[in-house]
Amino acid sequence: MASLTTHTRKDGTRSYYVKWYDRELRKDTSQSFRDRGKAETLKLYLDANQNTLSLARQAKKQADSAGYTVWDAVQEYLDDLKDTDTSRKYRRDMDRHLRGTELAGIALSELEPKAIATWLDGLRSNITKASPEGEPAAWKTKSNRHAVVSSALKRQVGKRLKENPAFGVLGKRDELPTHEPVDLSLEQLRTLRERAQTPFFRLIIWTLTVTGMRWGELVELRRKDLHRDPDTGQVTIRIRRAIKNNKRIGLTKTMMSRRDVPLDLELSRALWAHAEGLRGNDLIFPDTDAPAQQLYNGTFHKQCWQPLMHQLESEGVLMERPWVHDLRHNHIAHLLRKGVRPNVVQKRVGHERLEYTLRIYDMISMEDDQSAALVVTW
Repeated sequence: MASLTTHTRKDGTRSYYVKWYDRELRKDTSQSFRDRGKAETLKLYLDANQNTLSLARQAKKQADSAGYTVWDAVQEYLDDLKDTDTSRKYRRDMDRHLRGTELAGIALSELEPKAIATWLDGLRSNITKASPEGEPAAWKTKSNRHAVVSSALKRQVGKRLKENPAFGVLGKRDELPTHEPVDLSLEQLRTLRERAQTPFFRLIIWTLTVTGMRWGELVELRRKDLHRDPDTGQVTIRIRRAIKNNKRIGLTKTMMSRRDVPLDLELSRALWAHAEGLRGNDLIFPDTDAPAQQLYNGTFHKQCWQPLMHQLESEGVLMERPWVHDLRHNHIAHLLRKGVRPNVVQKRVGHERLEYTLRIYDMISMEDDQSAALVVTW
């Protein structure tokens, strides 16, 4: 059996020595501790494992893992992150979508990839009072939540796990989008703009349609981002910042998203007149009730988009209800239909890869299919 002795130092502190004859190493061995509890734990595991340090360590690791759950690992990971908007979002997501689930209570010693895959398959979104069941979460949503769990488990590799069971579980991105873009004619796009309830909302729809900007880029636009040619009067928008999930995130996510977008003269005059009197850091499109605050997507939907869609559908102007983001999709499609080179369109809308630009066109445009149908008379 191992022995435990106490040694008092000159400064009055104590150290604790565990001594034993290690059968695997075939020699007398010892370890010192400043904490008596740790020393007693080592002695306990040595006595139960033939005075062999390697066996004692393995037994302790298994015992630790047995009571250490997925939720414990995620909490430990999140506690070590700096307190930022992003880390707070991670905590809210995990508290809402992981805590209390079957996966959260599984001990790391018993965790298998199948349990993580089952949790991902069960994730839901768009849960409201009217729709308590919600809808299956999109691939991107699953990816974001998988990333947190995977990062937490990765930290346990070499401690409580031999390998990360979350690795490779997510799979490839869904082949089909969760929303198929609605193809709008130029006349329909003009109708959207003209029928908006106020000049403020009309200018928002007009700007989104003509620039192909993302919503998060539009609502972060400031007076200093508008640059006007004194000779021609043409305005160019400098896009350098964006918000996401109603939280400011500073610079846009990718370098390609940081771009300059020139406007036509008609919109240039309207936007320049709208910005008259604003100072450099003032928002171009702020909340209607709080000029210093960005306009939330939900506010725009409630006050403008949803009533407008309802009216246009009831009049038969629209057969399908588009999303606000479809204004961006239609901007891309109409530019390509007019013969603008794909790489120019890619640069204008800030796509990281050209294939994204072309894929949107393929989803939204039926013109090529119709042309192909007329080539041969069957």
